[in-house]
Amino acid sequence: AATRRDVAARGLLTAEGFARLMRDPDPAVRATLARRADLPDELLERMAGDRHPAVREAVAGALRLSDEALNRLAFDREESVRLAVARNRNAPPTALEVLAANSSAQIRLLVAEHRRASEPVLLRLLNGSGDRAERIARERLPGGGKPAQ
Repeated sequence: AATRRDVAARGLLTAEGFARLMRDPDPAVRATLARRADLPDELLERMAGDRHPAVREAVAGALRLSDEALNRLAFDREESVRLAVARNRNAPPTALEVLAANSSAQIRLLVAEHRRASEPVLLRLLNGSGDRAERIARERLPGGGKPAQ
C-alpha cells in the first residue's frame, strides 16, 4: 500500500493509471490521488462520491472542485468532510448556507469567517447562541445584523 500511495502522490500516471488507482481498495491511496493537481477534473468529481470519508474529505479540499460537488459534500454525514468544505476558500455560498444551518461550532466559525459567506449565509448564523460565529457574522453584516426599521 505504501508503494501505491507513493505512486498516487508522485508517479507519472496515464489515464489508465489514474483509473486503476481510483479503484484501489486502500482509501489512503485514493485520498492521496484526490489531492493531485493533475488529476483530471472528471475523475475528481467522481471521487466526491467515494464510499470512504477520508477520500471525500480530500476531494472537498480541492480548490477546483465544482460548486455542485461542494454543495453535495456540504450535506455529508461525516463532520470531517463538512469541515473540509468549510475550509475550501472556493466553497459557494449555497454550500456555506447548508453548513451554517446545522453544523458544529467549529464549522459555523469557519463559515462566519469565509470570504464567500453572503448576507443570507451570515444571517443564518444568527441563532441567538451568542457564540463566536454569531458575533463574527453580526460584525460582518451591514447594520450589525439588526432588522431594518
